[in-house]
Amino acid sequence: MVRAQALPFTDWQRATPGQLTWVYLNQLIDYDERRRKIHPHCITKWEQDSCEVCGEPVIDISKLPEEIQDEIYRPGEEESYEVEIDLEDNQ
Repeated sequence: MVRAQALPFTDWQRATPGQLTWVYLNQLIDYDERRRKIHPHCITKWEQDSCEVCGEPVIDISKLPEEIQDEIYRPGEEESYEVEIDLEDNQ
């Protein structure tokens, strides 16, 4: 994802295809240059997924063994993500 500060235009929706290509190619070049400046023993740490808030490593479930993947809880489509809690009934 490109930060808004890196874009040479205020609104990406009004950018021409050439401008978007220019930004994309610059991002690829910047990525390659940054990768070359990392110690070989630090590349695994740089490539691992980490939480954007606390910086701790995040586990990609798809990379776990099959027998462990079956034990991971995944909410179904029919489950509600928004739960209403009525505090007045509990008091």
